Amino acid sequence: MSSILVWGKTREIVTGALPPGINTEEVSTLSELKDELRAKGSILVLADASHLDAEREAVATWVKSGESRLSLLVGVAPIEQADELIRRHSYLDDVMVRPVTALRLRLRLDRALDGLNSRRVIQQLDAALADINKLLEQILAKSRAITASDAGTLYLVVRGKDQQAQTDDRLEFVLAQNESVPVSFEKRTVPLDESSIAGYVALSGQIVNVADAYQLPPGTPYTISRSWDERSGYRTKSMLVVPMRDHQGTVIGVVQLINKKREARTILRPVALVEEAVVPFTSVDEELVSSLASQAAVAFENTRLIQDIQPRPHDLGSFRPRGHADGRPRRDGRHSRCRPLPADQLQPRPAPGDPVREPAP
Repeated sequence: MSSILVWGKTREIVTGALPPGINTEEVSTLSELKDELRAKGSILVLADASHLDAEREAVATWVKSGESRLSLLVGVAPIEQADELIRRHSYLDDVMVRPVTALRLRLRLDRALDGLNSRRVIQQLDAALADINKLLEQILAKSRAITASDAGTLYLVVRGKDQQAQTDDRLEFVLAQNESVPVSFEKRTVPLDESSIAGYVALSGQIVNVADAYQLPPGTPYTISRSWDERSGYRTKSMLVVPMRDHQGTVIGVVQLINKKREARTILRPVALVEEAVVPFTSVDEELVSSLASQAAVAFENTRLIQDIQPRPHDLGSFRPRGHADGRPRRDGRHSRCRPLPADQLQPRPAPGDPVREPAP
């Protein structure tokens, strides 16, 4: 059973009967709230505006400390006060309009679960930092899992020699996953241009959400090839294509998700089942995957940086201190490439207005 913590009075916040499988517990102070979260780990906190205002600085400090990261803090206020509540408490994960109906509460709880799942995914991605291939697999697999996607592909942007014009940049197809049909896959690169949907997203930085890949809106700059569908007997329908941005906002890759399913366990065989079992991706999917993709992009860049600076075993094995030909260091304590400086170069050179030293060049 899912438990919701109410910071205030439940009957003043929620109207009607609670949805099946949900119960609430009330707290009246921030201290009580923290104790309950530590004891029970509720994922959703509904906070009355008056209680947030009463302990405004303490709540902001608590959220900033990261202690609230495994729960979502949602403020509740009348519709005419909702925007002002957001302004006063910018750290809130969301604001709901009071009174909260059972249906809206159920939807918000589901979204809270999805959001926290994506946070846990990032923790799992951090554990995969030592292996880039494993990290990429995790990124794509978790993106599919939180959206019930049947298939997906992952692309990385390969920068060319012309860093300014970027005319020779490429898009590398690095990974493919499909729940319903076997995927024969090999890495390859394609030109980075707007002719493909992945190229368009990489260049524009915009999310593309397509309800039916075979019926693109008029004037769409990209096309979607059916060649793989024809070879494999698959049917690509709904698509969600999201840029992966690093900490500087630069697009370093693209996550492409295919065929969101009504039921995640459904296998789309025979192919006719696609029309019944596949639905469009939602705006919630866009938010979740965009957040995951950006955090994963930072993790990926960190991993690549770590691997770039770590010495390889064969490099360490071949390293020898400079000295004798056999690699043994000199016994006189001097490095073979060092030489003593002339005495006149050991004296400090005063800079104008500075009798001791001159500023570094």
